[in-house]
This record gives sequence, structure tokens and C-alpha cells, in this order.
Amino acid sequence: MKYFFSFLVSFIAFLPIGFSQLEKTLYQDFNVDQVKSILFEMPREYKIEKWAGTQILIETKVQLMYASEAVLKYIIENERYALLMEPEGDDGIVIRSKEMKPGILKSKAGEVTETVDVKIYIPEEFTIDENNRLYRDLDTNSSTIRKW
Repeated sequence: MKYFFSFLVSFIAFLPIGFSQLEKTLYQDFNVDQVKSILFEMPREYKIEKWAGTQILIETKVQLMYASEAVLKYIIENERYALLMEPEGDDGIVIRSKEMKPGILKSKAGEVTETVDVKIYIPEEFTIDENNRLYRDLDTNSSTIRKW
């Protein structure tokens, strides 16, 4: 019984080390003053929310299990979660992931469990169609808004 109790205490003491979780939140913003339509192309699911801002703000929350700080730093520096803005037509843009087919992450301990939550905050004057394309409702270019 004495050995069982010692084992149990040791197991509980080292449990947080074996199941550590790393978390990092990344932000990217995009100026959309002159843009009439926006399309998102991302390999992960995302949630769109309206906000009072005049830019698009993309929040990417990354959680890794069974990985070290060095792994997290490396994948961020190598732009695993980076987004690119490219023109589309005369007044549209496409915001896409730089890495459209992210590979499986591995560390010395084995396969890394990765959870990525993406929230996209869009200006209120945009509407979303059934294909998740955004359109500007009115000509509300922030440079033409008059402040009293």
C-alpha cells in the first residue's frame, strides 16, 4: 500500500508536465477602405462577427498539446497561420491562408494535437452571402465619413 500511495503521488505530481498545453493568440488586420467585396479562403473553419471597426481584424487562437515553446515559436515564425490579401477584380480582395494544406505537427514526444480557432471581425457595413462572400452595403468609405 505504501508503494501504491508513493506511485499515486508521483503520478499526480508529474501529470501537468505530461499534458501541458500551449496557447497563443495572433492578430492580423486588413485595410478595406476601398474594397466592395471580400472572399476568404482558409483551410480551417472560421467564425465571422461584425464590429464597429473600419478594418478587418482576424484573431487566430492556437492551442498545442504535447509540444514545447520552441515548436510553437518555430511554426509561428514560419508563418503557418499567416494570411495574405490579394486583389480580385476591380474592387474586391481575397484573404487566404499562406499555408492552404498545413501538415501534421510532430515533436520529440510524437504527434502534436493542434486546435485553431479563427474569428474574423468585419466592419458593420458588410453583408455576408450564402457563399461567405462579403459585400459592402453602402458607400461608407471611412475616408468619406464626415465627423461633426
